[in-house]
Amino acid sequence: MLRYFCGGVRKALSQIGSAAARSPKQPADTAALTSPAQRKGFIRRIIDYYSRSNIDRTFEKKIDWSIVPGPNYSSDVGFGIGFLVAGLYRIDRTDSVTAPSNISIYGNVTTEKFVLLRFSGDNIFNHNKQRLSYAGAFVYFPGAFYGVGYNAGAEGYAQELTTTMGIFRISYCTSLVGRFYIGVSGGIAAYKMANVASALRKLGADVEVIMTKNATQFITPITFETLTGHKCMVDTFDRDFKFEVTHISLAKKADVILVAPATANVIAKMAHGIADDMLTTTVLAAKCPKLVSPAMNTGMLENPITQDNLATLERYGFTVIPSESGVLACKDVGSGRLPKEDVLIEYILHTIARPKDLAGVRIAVTAGPTQEPLDPVRYLTNHSTGKMGYAVARAAAMRGAEVTLIHGPTALQPVRFTEDVPITTAQQMYEAVTSRFDEMDVLVMAAAVADYRPAAVADDKIKKKDGDLSIAVERTPDILGTIGPKKKGQFLCGFAMETENLIENARGKLERKNLDMIAANSLRTKGAGFAGDTNVVTLLTKDETEELPMLSKDETADRILTKINTLRKG
Repeated sequence: MLRYFCGGVRKALSQIGSAAARSPKQPADTAALTSPAQRKGFIRRIIDYYSRSNIDRTFEKKIDWSIVPGPNYSSDVGFGIGFLVAGLYRIDRTDSVTAPSNISIYGNVTTEKFVLLRFSGDNIFNHNKQRLSYAGAFVYFPGAFYGVGYNAGAEGYAQELTTTMGIFRISYCTSLVGRFYIGVSGGIAAYKMANVASALRKLGADVEVIMTKNATQFITPITFETLTGHKCMVDTFDRDFKFEVTHISLAKKADVILVAPATANVIAKMAHGIADDMLTTTVLAAKCPKLVSPAMNTGMLENPITQDNLATLERYGFTVIPSESGVLACKDVGSGRLPKEDVLIEYILHTIARPKDLAGVRIAVTAGPTQEPLDPVRYLTNHSTGKMGYAVARAAAMRGAEVTLIHGPTALQPVRFTEDVPITTAQQMYEAVTSRFDEMDVLVMAAAVADYRPAAVADDKIKKKDGDLSIAVERTPDILGTIGPKKKGQFLCGFAMETENLIENARGKLERKNLDMIAANSLRTKGAGFAGDTNVVTLLTKDETEELPMLSKDETADRILTKINTLRKG
């Protein structure tokens, strides 16, 4: 062995000498051969190990492991040795955007025979849309029981009390609010999209922004980067991501793309398949739902060319969000203004926030009070605000149903993605419901319809007089009582507001009017009254009674619709 080593050294020195002869002006550096290599100390090697652990090596290794051992002591279990092993890995090793999956193992063994082994991990996949989490532990804890009280154990007597326990849990989560991409083009309204990005983040969404170069003249990329936590993409050839063709990668990960503001130029390019920047190439490659919100001068928007381009986008499956009207940045008055931030968010949520389990189901919802006129000035009504019925209509629309909202006078904002049918009197609601009932699959009668109306309506204001005033009243049409016996496969859900004998009265109404389900609540129950944002209802069918806890009216609406959908399918 020594002979081979010495021979190798002589050969290396001869090569160095030859090189020196060939290059006299560049003498060979023999220090590396003549100076012994300095071996790093133990502490230095530990520091270097943990310094290197901060480098992301999940693209290079199947699992990037880190190990932390250490001694420990406890008066209960004595001296022990513990360890922590943590590993990071990527299920998709080409995905540099999603956080890596992880696994950790912790153990401890002591001189008193205490044993602990614990493990946990998260498998993150499908671009962080799904997550499989697991955890488990085994514990062996030898101990003793000395009794109860201050003097327990004084005589040295102890009963063996050893704990042996094993646990395991597993959970699966899927994202309801997904990954959104906002495409910002070069219009003055570009600055408004910062609020949209921020609002989506607050809802728990993962938001990324793609800008055209012209858009950067109105708002800087760093604004969006600060709000979203992601690099704002502008350059098509930006190689900031590993192992990926960036615009294709973005297109695959998107759950929905919103282009807002969409200029006439960008609309024209998307309509005709022109892909000459990061935004248009990503949109062209994406298969997810795509929303377009035009914002431009009125003349440009109303130009037949732009209108044809918007119609083309709709024909290709894009959703075009109507522009608002008002004073534009150019001082013109007309259409072309970008809708408010909450409108854009509502369109996004309607597109993706909920599974469309009610798609194709035609649902009519009644809401609010009715007003029964006494004279040109006064009317009879009730305390209903319409919040519950509006919540049902909104939830049904979010779940894909074709919703008709028939409502009395309210102070609520209109529910988007529904056919809005305003009425005033009980008679008008009767006509609106009965004329549409044959076309419906489900009717949810959440309105507080007046049971009585003045028998006669005065043509002039009734003047105040001394003494009492008596008003003759008559019954209003019974909507459910009319259509219930005549239904042909439709699902009827009524509401019952009671002050006493809640279940008895509600079940009587269910049977009398041939309903499939009734949602009953009591005015005397805290959190279930008029005008509030919560409700406490009991769902009754012919065969069962289900009491719901106090929920928001939106949550209550969702539970009602889920129950209806289950009963219709079952």
